[in-house]
Amino acid sequence: MNENYLIKTKNEKNTFHNNVISEVNQKISNAMTDTENTSKEKYTAKQALIEAANDMTTQEKIDAMDENFNHRNIEHVKSILILTIKNIITNKVFY
Repeated sequence: MNENYLIKTKNEKNTFHNNVISEVNQKISNAMTDTENTSKEKYTAKQALIEAANDMTTQEKIDAMDENFNHRNIEHVKSILILTIKNIITNKVFY
């Protein structure tokens, strides 16, 4: 920053901008990693409950497992889409 004026130079603006984008990217990536881990844990816990259930027929267990698997895949695809959109925005718009 120029000592006589409170105006940021172009270099300082770029550095600040890059730092902000980098922080936002990191926070989104961390959030998506946490979401993905939670989704895996939830899938595993539901799968164990379904397998341990004594009051379900084999077909009901198969149907429940299929539904659980489908929900897990939907959550996984959502995570991929969000990360893809984040990368497109940060790489195309801001740089």
